[in-house]
Amino acid sequence: NPPRELRWTRSALRRMPALDGGFARAVTDPVTEALVCAAGRPRQLPPVLRQARQRLVEQALTEGPQALNEAQRNLLLSDPDLLSALHERLWQVPAAAPAWPRP
Repeated sequence: NPPRELRWTRSALRRMPALDGGFARAVTDPVTEALVCAAGRPRQLPPVLRQARQRLVEQALTEGPQALNEAQRNLLLSDPDLLSALHERLWQVPAAAPAWPRP
């Protein structure tokens, strides 16, 4: 049997309401966002790459999750710092991002 913490996590995830799209859920739902961020590894990136990824955050905020292709979404999902920044900004100014579903 898996450790009880994993069983509790699985049980909690099963009870959560479903959102269309895993990326949108990872960004908008606090529990899912925390789990995805915990699974990722922060990276030290050159400033040029960091700026390019920050532009993806801006694009996602203003245009919604459908504006990014799969590779771009996966890039944000694999970077806990950027995913967290996107999540925080989305919740700070929800009216600025009407294209995002809410849990």
